[in-house]
Amino acid sequence: MINNQILELANLCNGELINYNQEKENFDSICIDTRKMDRNSVFIPLIGKNFDGHDFVDEAFSKGALAAIVKKDFKGKNKNLIKVKDTLKALQIIAFSNRCNWNGVCVGITGSAGKTTVKELCHHIVSTTYSSHKNFGNFNNHIGLPITLIDLNESHKYLIAEIGMNQPGEIKFLSNFLQPEISIITEIGLAHAENFNSLEDIAYEKSAIIRHLTTKNTSILDIDSSWYSFLKKQTQSKILSVSLNNNGSINGLYNGYDKLKVEGYNYQLPIPGRFMAKNVLKSIALGKFLGIDNDKINEGISSYKPLKYRWEKKVINKVTWINDAYNANPLSMNSSIEAFSKIKSKRKCVVIGTMHELGKFTQSEHIKLFKYVDSFDFDMWIVIGNWDIDIFDFK
Repeated sequence: MINNQILELANLCNGELINYNQEKENFDSICIDTRKMDRNSVFIPLIGKNFDGHDFVDEAFSKGALAAIVKKDFKGKNKNLIKVKDTLKALQIIAFSNRCNWNGVCVGITGSAGKTTVKELCHHIVSTTYSSHKNFGNFNNHIGLPITLIDLNESHKYLIAEIGMNQPGEIKFLSNFLQPEISIITEIGLAHAENFNSLEDIAYEKSAIIRHLTTKNTSILDIDSSWYSFLKKQTQSKILSVSLNNNGSINGLYNGYDKLKVEGYNYQLPIPGRFMAKNVLKSIALGKFLGIDNDKINEGISSYKPLKYRWEKKVINKVTWINDAYNANPLSMNSSIEAFSKIKSKRKCVVIGTMHELGKFTQSEHIKLFKYVDSFDFDMWIVIGNWDIDIFDFK
């Protein structure tokens, strides 16, 4: 794992160590946010469009940081400054080194919708039997994934990590960091479509997580998906197929509401709907592949709680509100509406906002969404936001 000596960290980053203080040599953690840092940590200030983490270096040291990895032109005089050309690159180098020195098994997950849910379900299931590490929230990009990898330690037997993308090449880049032995692809749809020419391009991008796998590795794929044949051709790995139509290696019998039967065992879905049944089935498949028994798998599913803005329930003045507004795309919107339609209630209202990052697909996908919502017998549905199209010209 990461050598916790400042001097070794500087060598790993190919950095120049300034104002070296041997009395404060051993650090405990690495942090990029002074609001969340612990004492005896190393602070890595990152640079974004509207901020520069170097503005908080002094604050980091005042909170007990032992060192900071900073850009070469940084003028601070703090002890144990490691100067590098690019602080983000340094973060990624450290993360990759830690991943390479870790001897556990990595499960990588991607998809246009469902990846965070599947990641959380898999982690809950695996944690019933083994020590498991995961991304915090949706830390699934070029910054979040390295932070996840840095936090890996020898006690973790499994890493359950999702990776996301919003432009071509990202899944390949992040997969090279993650190096999964087992990969799961969830549903494929028009998420972050503004940077892609077609749905086929998105499917190809997602398949990068399985493209590097060998015959020693395993991919968990939905054989009912229209993309199954395409994805199968992209990998040399073994395929563990799942199906709600009795076509796969592991099959689920969905009761149309909130129950799923797999190999004679009944599971309660955390959220009603066919989309959730698919997510749970993929997670069950991983559990079975790892040799976890049915009762433990069920225990893991039962302990799952949706993350913030993902089917988040609140009761206000006797009215139940369900907030499922996180970074919506056509596929996730349809699945949420289908799940909402299954809920038993005297009156139901759907409130719809704008789906972003759809590019040339914006108008057509919103019209499809409105038609889909209108096909259900909801008491009412409300549209909010700024629109460049006649949102009611869809019938």
